[in-house]
Amino acid sequence: MLNQTMTVTVLFYAEDDPFTLKSAVLIEQAVSDVGRPIFSPTFRDGKTIIAVLKGEVEVINALGQRREDATK
Repeated sequence: MLNQTMTVTVLFYAEDDPFTLKSAVLIEQAVSDVGRPIFSPTFRDGKTIIAVLKGEVEVINALGQRREDATK
């Protein structure tokens, strides 16, 4: 799988906001020879990665968002 790329969506918590689930879509992400995305240290720094999803995914609702929306 050398020189292969894929689009992935990464779900993560950031160190500066550890209670809000965030997401990032990475297009043409490098892939290892076993088919796993390779993230740069710059991307990984300050994040706790929860899940990596193949393709572009829109997060509609995450844990705690309904409670937050109800208080507004």
